[in-house]
Amino acid sequence: MITIENVKKGDCVRYQNTDWWVSSKDVYKESEDYQEIQFTLRASGHKTFYLIRSEERKVSGSEVVWVFTQRISLSKLKYEVSPQDWRAFQENKFVSSPPQTILMDDPTGTRLTFCSETSVRAKDDEGLTVTKITWDYYDASGLRNIAIEIWKENDGDYPEAYDGTVVQPSEFEILSEEVRKTVVHKIKPFEAQAFWGSVGAVILFSAILCLAGLPFDCALAAAVPVISVIFIFQRSSYFGWFIFLLTALPLGGVLVLGHGFFTSFGRVTFLAIIISVAAPKAIAAIKPDAVEEGNPVLFAACLLPVLWIFSFFMYFKFAPGPHRAGQLFAACALPLVITALAFFIHRVSRYATK
Repeated sequence: MITIENVKKGDCVRYQNTDWWVSSKDVYKESEDYQEIQFTLRASGHKTFYLIRSEERKVSGSEVVWVFTQRISLSKLKYEVSPQDWRAFQENKFVSSPPQTILMDDPTGTRLTFCSETSVRAKDDEGLTVTKITWDYYDASGLRNIAIEIWKENDGDYPEAYDGTVVQPSEFEILSEEVRKTVVHKIKPFEAQAFWGSVGAVILFSAILCLAGLPFDCALAAAVPVISVIFIFQRSSYFGWFIFLLTALPLGGVLVLGHGFFTSFGRVTFLAIIISVAAPKAIAAIKPDAVEEGNPVLFAACLLPVLWIFSFFMYFKFAPGPHRAGQLFAACALPLVITALAFFIHRVSRYATK
């Protein structure tokens, strides 16, 4: 019989009358005496929660704690600088050691006390394995948990905050295979197999069109935007579509309405940079705890199709024919370079906004 301890990626569980899809399962070790398992759970409506199982071996025996948690804005937590002087955590001015008491900046005003610090090796958003330090805080009941994670990246430390509740494994029901298929269909999870299968289908269809007489550059002009939109559809939530609109509408509108003025890649780059800086600020203002949706990779996928279409518009309209290999290379390289630049600016602006 499958229990919550040994569910794997792709399984589904039911908790608090909500069906959750296990999108990943990661095991982290600090030492032989401490191990942490993180289940990433997604539900219809594209909510993302995490179920954390931590096990610490002590002289008295193993202590296992389960926490059901979600990421929140770091600014929702305050710490005491001096008696009665509470200040919100700031990423760019983060404390060097864990405060003994923190305060929730919400109507409850819950106080939580520092309990423990752990350090494990984990993969960051870019897939790199780095040190992740966690400060765990609990309220007076011992049931509410606030975890502050500090990711030790090469370019600095990046703290994150998580608000969770201590739960029991018995509260989770493992769903049958028949129910699982229904849940997965509703959630529309991003899976590498599905994405690359879609990419393969686009490439195959493009190849068939080329064999039927469609010029290769025409097929290439259409294929990349289609693949980008597939990525957005499979990866993003409703808020992810906001990012797509935030990037596509200004660029697309200016390209269509500003013909004659907006005809250089210098201006395109300038507008892309403005959007790169504005997007994180707009996201933070509308939904401060938006995390996954503001991912720079998703942002780049939203920006690339518009730049790609503009580049090939310029290529077909203004490049003298017959088209040469160098012209095709430039049509492909320019949007990729601008997207890469916008990616890094968006990444920096996103962290600076927190």
